[in-house]
Amino acid sequence: MRVRYFIPVILLLALLAFFALLLNLQYFNITELVFEGNKIYQDSTLIKDTNLKTNENGFKQLFDQGGKLYLFRYSKEEEHLKNIFPYIKDIRITYQVPDTISYVIEERNAIFYTAYLGTYLVLDHEGTVLEVSESAPDKDLILLSGISFTTFKTGKKLDLENTNKLDTAAVTFNAIKKADDKGTYIEEFLPLVEEISFADKKNIHMMLKNKIMAIIPADDNITYNINSLLDIYFKSLQVKGNGVLDFTGTNPVFTPITGQKQETSSATTQG
Repeated sequence: MRVRYFIPVILLLALLAFFALLLNLQYFNITELVFEGNKIYQDSTLIKDTNLKTNENGFKQLFDQGGKLYLFRYSKEEEHLKNIFPYIKDIRITYQVPDTISYVIEERNAIFYTAYLGTYLVLDHEGTVLEVSESAPDKDLILLSGISFTTFKTGKKLDLENTNKLDTAAVTFNAIKKADDKGTYIEEFLPLVEEISFADKKNIHMMLKNKIMAIIPADDNITYNINSLLDIYFKSLQVKGNGVLDFTGTNPVFTPITGQKQETSSATTQG
């Protein structure tokens, strides 16, 4: 009977001794922190705020920092960095035995910005606040107006009164980007978009840099209407100047604006 219980105790002590040796062997000391996928944040910036260090045992840091030990993954450190750096959407930090810690990062893309009490909030397509500035961003971002919220927190999604508006803006952006990526037209359309406004409850108003405004119903046909807008813009409106392109009727109607005179005409694509 004593032998039966004695053997497991010996094995347990041997296992503990093995782990104690593992946690103290310099062979497993970290010599390099390797970052992949980060464009917004430099390696030096991330190294400054990470809790993981070089010249320390990789296994010991796994136990000290906690996380998914069986995956050799520093999951608590992942959450730590996501809380500090709002552009980090996802991150996977793993111990590459014997001496490397790998950071694989997926960053958010800044797409929109909106005004809030004298400041400007930079947003991704999900409404996550990425930056706050006192002046309008210099980047080629699209202004969102007519969206309502009471407060915000950097790194978190806006608590919007109507999330459908942001969804509509994202669908609009993606439809335009898809056409741009295909190279369907002689130039990209996305850089022309200055503002998407939801001041009208039923329609979105899209302001372009050449002073053309498109009025598009915010309904299930928005992707179709966006594609029609691009077709009409590149094939019919290049030389017509300022005006309003209205998709709210049976057919799109373009109203050019020249001084005090306005002329309404049907807007059609030219094959």
